[in-house]
Amino acid sequence: MSESGLEILDFHGPEILGKRESIARFLLSLREERYSFALEEEDLARSKRMLIAIDDDGNWIALVGWRQRWWGGVFFLVVHRDHQRQGLGKRLTHELVERVPKGMLLLLSVDRSNTRARKLYTDAGFATLKRGKQHAFMALRNTAFFWLGAPLRIGFLLRSLWNQG
Repeated sequence: MSESGLEILDFHGPEILGKRESIARFLLSLREERYSFALEEEDLARSKRMLIAIDDDGNWIALVGWRQRWWGGVFFLVVHRDHQRQGLGKRLTHELVERVPKGMLLLLSVDRSNTRARKLYTDAGFATLKRGKQHAFMALRNTAFFWLGAPLRIGFLLRSLWNQG
């Protein structure tokens, strides 16, 4: 895959619904290769924006789905196995970060055992808010994080104390 031939498309709201068939084909191709990935229909429905990477031949090779309001949530980032370890996840993450409106809190959850993904997000400017039993909860370090990071950490702490009692 040449860097120059890579195209990244940005889809919003209703445009995503029009791409559901292509998204389903892409996800099916991942599953056929015994790719350990479980993207549910609910994740697609919650994503209001998608960045899709397409190679020189028009094949979908990666996508990231997220939502933005006054806060944002990253619901998934997946790179086709044949294109992993080539910087594509990093590029998509940086593209996503560039599109985040200033002052918007961007959150995500990543499997704690996925050290590669946690490093990818940390390198892109995310900080860990809380480490749960199975997931690490992270937020993009920006103005919103500066103001809301501490209250979110306190909220996570209070919630865990409440659940223990």
